[in-house]
Amino acid sequence: MNKKKAFTLIELLVVISIVSLLIAILLPALASARESATRVKCMVKLKQIGVKVEIYCNENKEFYPAPLLHHSGITTNEDYRARQWGSWPSRISRDDDNPDIFYCPKDTNTNKVVRGNYANKNYQFVSYRFRYYLARESNLRQSSLRNPIITPIIHENFDWHHRNLPLGSATYATFPFISLNALYGDSHVQVWQMTNHYGAGIYDANWAFIAGEGLD
Repeated sequence: MNKKKAFTLIELLVVISIVSLLIAILLPALASARESATRVKCMVKLKQIGVKVEIYCNENKEFYPAPLLHHSGITTNEDYRARQWGSWPSRISRDDDNPDIFYCPKDTNTNKVVRGNYANKNYQFVSYRFRYYLARESNLRQSSLRNPIITPIIHENFDWHHRNLPLGSATYATFPFISLNALYGDSHVQVWQMTNHYGAGIYDANWAFIAGEGLD
């Protein structure tokens, strides 16, 4: 009668070492794939927002929803106003629309807009903001953009996918740029490597600084 051969301690340790090595190799790749998928989801949401903006403009003689900035009564800060639900998001949405498209998958904000009409809804923030130099125009039209293909109009409020740091952070002083998913004036979506800053390295997306962009 043949006896089954058992693993020796050394063989078992070798197997454990090989499995551990494989896990060490695969985990970063899986994490990278997961992050890429999240970034794509964010860009898809911006593309959906772009469709809503395009529909609104087509129905309103090329005019963007006005006013793009909503004074909530809580703050007059343009950064906050440019990403409040009561600003541009509410003007391209209906009360029964799913507001999830206005939130990046990596946004940890727990006070998110939900369906329906309720008190303080306009004060809530979304993940994306309209660039201030555009949003402050009272009668902004698509044809007002000097070069739509190079002009980001709506972008993430936070560098979630690359630096994992918020806009307005002096921590950026050590970086040559930050990367934000952005919707452009011609409705395409891409990663915007934004370099404009002021003070101690604080990056500012509000103003026109890309060569060739601006308003006519």
